[in-house]
Amino acid sequence: MQVPKKCEFCDKRGLPLLLVRDAVAPSGSGVPAAKGPSIALPSTTAYYTKRLLRSGYVNVYDEARRRWDCYFVTPEALFYKLSLTSILSPLLTPTGPFYCTIDGHREAAGCITISDPRNATSVWIGFSDTLWTEKVRKANEDREVRRRHMVEVDVRSVMAGKSGPHDPIRKVDAVVAEYSLPSPRIKPLIDASPFRYCACFGGGEKLVKEFEGIQAGRGLIVTVPDPAGIVQELAFLMTHLLESFLVKNPTDQRNLAASAGIDQIKSSIIGRAETEEIEAARMAASKMEAINPLGKR
Repeated sequence: MQVPKKCEFCDKRGLPLLLVRDAVAPSGSGVPAAKGPSIALPSTTAYYTKRLLRSGYVNVYDEARRRWDCYFVTPEALFYKLSLTSILSPLLTPTGPFYCTIDGHREAAGCITISDPRNATSVWIGFSDTLWTEKVRKANEDREVRRRHMVEVDVRSVMAGKSGPHDPIRKVDAVVAEYSLPSPRIKPLIDASPFRYCACFGGGEKLVKEFEGIQAGRGLIVTVPDPAGIVQELAFLMTHLLESFLVKNPTDQRNLAASAGIDQIKSSIIGRAETEEIEAARMAASKMEAINPLGKR
């Protein structure tokens, strides 16, 4: 039987991991709630959930083999493994969009794998907006450095049947926002987030099946720290809530516009007065210097 050709996205072997991030969801959006970071959100406004990674770079450090693997995360939350052998011209992005039509390969492209997991110990995973340089990777070979912003996966424990702090892949529909809601119900989350939403509702069963085919009973959902993403979502949500409030309350919108106009006029008057006072003081100092250049009393 002819084996289907693997593409640059979906050639995955080893321990499969679905990487997600802590994200901010508006209250009432309906996506699954998650524990999230230690900074609490007002329950009437927002809560934490798990979402697929936004576009950026994933850096993976294998402790046992002292080796780095790096991936580019596409806007569709697919993982393209990068070559770090060429220092002068590394391939930072895929040569083209995801095109593989083989059944199950879309799901494989949405995960990373830890090769030869039976001989691995701990693997550390970090996310960044830009590709780490060799110097940054070298610094993160120090355990105390990488534990600040990377998540540890104890591969030995996982292969022994212990998931640790991570969720098993079979819970994907109940944990990850993109897999939890059908398209008609995701609008509140899409409107309140600056990042692309890759709808995967109904695909959980196929994802689990693909993970089982790669490594039976061991696939995990791993949350990778992304504080910059949370900050961007909070800022976007605040603007979104303000705009929604003003649309529903046109009188307040006019009042706020008038108040902003008054504040602008006030700031202009104060600024002009300060400038005039400073200029007057300079002129007075110049006159005194002309009358008494040596400063004698």
